[in-house]
Amino acid sequence: MTKALMTTVGDTLIDSRESNYDVLLASRSAYNAYEDLFGDKTRYVNVQIGDLKMNTLLFDNRPVVPIPGLDDAIYFLNRGEWRLEFLPQPTLDSYGRQISGPFKVEPYHPGTDDATFTIMIYAQLICVNPWHQGKLGDLDV
Repeated sequence: MTKALMTTVGDTLIDSRESNYDVLLASRSAYNAYEDLFGDKTRYVNVQIGDLKMNTLLFDNRPVVPIPGLDDAIYFLNRGEWRLEFLPQPTLDSYGRQISGPFKVEPYHPGTDDATFTIMIYAQLICVNPWHQGKLGDLDV
């Protein structure tokens, strides 16, 4: 794990693939190895990613976010090229009318006064352009 290796991946994405990646997702061990590269010069910045506000490191002015349980890799992602697609589900609204939406809601114990429900969603995360994403894998961390 070296900063030069990360710079090579980032430069390849920007120069060859014309990608404007905006976030790096790293395994906890890869994040710690990147953090160790700075030694006593480590500086954290406060960034907001979605609804989450956290202190993290930057690489080339892009946040590096540690993800628990991720394989030993660092993913260079362009978040603008990802979307979540839903399969519409028929369900009933509070008045008993059938509607279609992303969630299917069913009573857990039908025919009782129980207020417990099962909520189902069928969704798929789609990468619009995989060519603009990058992965630094097989890290010795």
